[in-house]
Amino acid sequence: MAHATKQLLSNSLKKLLTKKTLDKITVTELAEDCKVNRQTFYYNFQDIYDLLDWTLEQERQQLLSSDAFGEDTLKNWDILLAYLKTNKTFILNTYHSLAHPLLEKTLKNDIRPLVEIAVSRYAEESSISEADKALIVKIYTLAFVGILREWLDNDLDENYDLDFKRLLPMLQRSLQFNIGQLSD
Repeated sequence: MAHATKQLLSNSLKKLLTKKTLDKITVTELAEDCKVNRQTFYYNFQDIYDLLDWTLEQERQQLLSSDAFGEDTLKNWDILLAYLKTNKTFILNTYHSLAHPLLEKTLKNDIRPLVEIAVSRYAEESSISEADKALIVKIYTLAFVGILREWLDNDLDENYDLDFKRLLPMLQRSLQFNIGQLSD
């Protein structure tokens, strides 16, 4: 029952975030939208940011557990970009609020596995150390998060799709080079 209530509140939050930023949503408004009382909200979450964090984690788990998600780096990026475009208003209204650090943390957590898959593919036949592999993952994850942040700053302008499509082959060539250099 608790999970169903959390999901109900989460759905309401996502609905309200298509209309306004998180900073303008109140617990009372959420409770009324779900037809529950405020105590029910506070029984499940500390505050709206806690609900947002739970919602983003649920979205992340659902995205990464998708049957379509796998070893194909380009396909994985397409899944992530499609999610952002499909949920554009929800994402932008979260990003343009005080909760943007939560969104950035979630994006970093979404991107890291994508980068790890690519790094693992190129590192499996090399003698690269785990520390070097972890550093490469960190650097590329932060690069992609930076580009995503710029895309969000530009309200998910469609032209950024091209940047990602161009960046992925660069990542692959760069990984091949860097891992080759580190394994020598």
